[in-house]
Order: sequence, then C-alpha cells, then structure tokens
Amino acid sequence: DLDILDDALVTGASTGLCLASARALAAKVVWVALVSRSNEKLAAAAMGGDPVTVTADLADAASLLICT
Repeated sequence: DLDILDDALVTGASTGLCLASARALAAKVVWVALVSRSNEKLAAAAMGGDPVTVTADLADAASLLICT
C-alpha cells in the first residue's frame, strides 16, 4: 500500500519499468530520489517536478563516493 510511504528512492529511474515506478511513486509520496547512470536521461525523467536526482552507478563504489 503506497499510502504509508513518505519517501522513495528509485534506482535505474531513467527508463523503462523503473521510470514508470518513479512516476507512480511521485504521485503518491512526499519525497522521491531518482538514481541512474545517465545524467541526460535522468534529467529528462525528472518529470518537471523537483525530485532529487543522483547520477551514479551502484555497481561502482567510486561513483557512490561522489554522492556523499
């Protein structure tokens, strides 16, 4: 039940099913963070709203250090 969520973090959020999930969550929760390897696709996926966007490859620990 999405009504109990306040925050959401969606990885792979720039395309496909994860993008669709991010959009569905954005309609239901207070705060959404979108994570993707592609900065350009991520910017387009931001849906004109004000989500937090993070460009990172979760399989690459070095790219995660930039996020801290």
